[in-house]
Amino acid sequence: MTNKKIGYEHFYKDSRGNRRRSGIFAPGIDRFILIDDYDFWMTMETAEIISSKLPTVAYILPPTDFELTNDNCIRYTIFNKTRQRIGPSLISVARQNPQLKFLFDYTKITFADIPEDYKSEDRQAMLTRLQEWASYVHNLVYVINMTEALFNPFNNKTFVQNYTRSDWLAGLKSKVDRSATDNGVFFEIRHALYMADSIEDAEQQILDIWKCHYHEQQYMLHGFYKIWNRPVPEELADVATYKPETVSTFIV
Repeated sequence: MTNKKIGYEHFYKDSRGNRRRSGIFAPGIDRFILIDDYDFWMTMETAEIISSKLPTVAYILPPTDFELTNDNCIRYTIFNKTRQRIGPSLISVARQNPQLKFLFDYTKITFADIPEDYKSEDRQAMLTRLQEWASYVHNLVYVINMTEALFNPFNNKTFVQNYTRSDWLAGLKSKVDRSATDNGVFFEIRHALYMADSIEDAEQQILDIWKCHYHEQQYMLHGFYKIWNRPVPEELADVATYKPETVSTFIV
């Protein structure tokens, strides 16, 4: 019997040749709270942000014979968790920083219904709010990363940090974007999501961040809301006077 070589492709396509999905598992609840169809890196970042609320693990999922969705994942768990470890510890041991893990085909994801401790009406409402928060953050993780890639041509700081030696940068002033922040607008938004108490709190903080840092980057502001599939808020209408549709390089 020869060992089959496994390359990076294995992490993107399952044994049936289908695109792999990913999910966020909450060990404290013993259930999945979010399923993603597109990009496990975005799932991992979402798990990191919501770790301020509860410990989680991001999983690259095996193929299943049933449809696992965001509507029903809260009723599903990993059948045998003794194989699931983070370093030497079982996943039931809480960690602040999540990890990305891989579930092989032999790992059984099984129906377990709503956790026994959460079957009362008020406790089920807590689970609903938790999933709504995870979904909200996950949506914004995509928006942030896509806006950074498509609408921020000024991020020379990350580029030089990733690809050049520190001694090459002596005397060079580099920035993440054109804002007055040390780490860029999207660091501020990620931090707001990490610290927010609710969706409403996060919405207000994001609005306040753009109010303070729209200068010289209205192009990025418009791109952010366009990818979010929302109009620019009325509160920003007076400052966001840039009309991206008049520029041929507005690419989405």
